[in-house]
Amino acid sequence: MNTVGQGKNSGCGIGIWDFVAGTAPAKLSLTNSSLQDANDIGLYLEGAGLSVSVSNNVLDLASNTWGIEINNPSGTISSNFVSAPANALVYDPSESGVSITYSGNVLRGTTGCAALDLYRPAQVTGNKIDGCTVGIALEAAPIAVTIKTNLIVNATTGMFLACNAVTLSGNTVNNAALGVYDFPGPLSSAQVTFDNVDTVATSVCP
Repeated sequence: MNTVGQGKNSGCGIGIWDFVAGTAPAKLSLTNSSLQDANDIGLYLEGAGLSVSVSNNVLDLASNTWGIEINNPSGTISSNFVSAPANALVYDPSESGVSITYSGNVLRGTTGCAALDLYRPAQVTGNKIDGCTVGIALEAAPIAVTIKTNLIVNATTGMFLACNAVTLSGNTVNNAALGVYDFPGPLSSAQVTFDNVDTVATSVCP
């Protein structure tokens, strides 16, 4: 599938929007597709009844809102390339409490964006993040999030963890002003390694 130029002149373009009302089960598989130029949201997935498998897609967007917005679906978002000058490359404001997996994605943003902006439990594994103000941001507490083997480069803050008891393992933050913000406890090199990071960690957690 290829989508090009939605809303180019109106500012409201969405590349693909999949909405499922209520909790009736539905599935979406989106693979090997190209979404280009949408200037609001590249991919919008909505509904607690929706299970998604989104993999190996290229989203090269003009979006200034969200690259991918996921509101309550379960499933896996894996091995996608997302580039946009958006507020967030992946925005997940879900309140369902159901876990979702983000793995192997390449996320390339600009100053002002969060690469992964999450409000619910998640497995965040093996993603490569470049150029965003915040690499991984958790916006709610308490939520159970596992963050493993991610690479975050050229960020202002590598990870903002909102004082959640996050499971960290094998992550790398390179070239950032601040490595980890609001993590409730000491950090070890097995959890996160740092290179060219001005401040490794700060915390105001109780």
